Amino acid sequence: MGADKIRPVSEEARQFGEKLATLRKSLGVSRRALAAQCGTCEPSLSPYEKGLRLPRLSLVQKIASVLKVHPLDLLP
Repeated sequence: MGADKIRPVSEEARQFGEKLATLRKSLGVSRRALAAQCGTCEPSLSPYEKGLRLPRLSLVQKIASVLKVHPLDLLP
């Protein structure tokens, strides 16, 4: 399956990814910087922003903390 045929695993994953990417970009935070501040690597965050996976709650909390939002602001 080519990259253009990859689809979100769920509507929730797609919505989470959209919210995460939009918020991160609006704050001027790179994916690499966000990953580093969350204690992970950039390739680990990519599937979440693309809507391919949903992160564990502990990572949602770390992301929210770095972006200075409430974790519920990221959830669909």
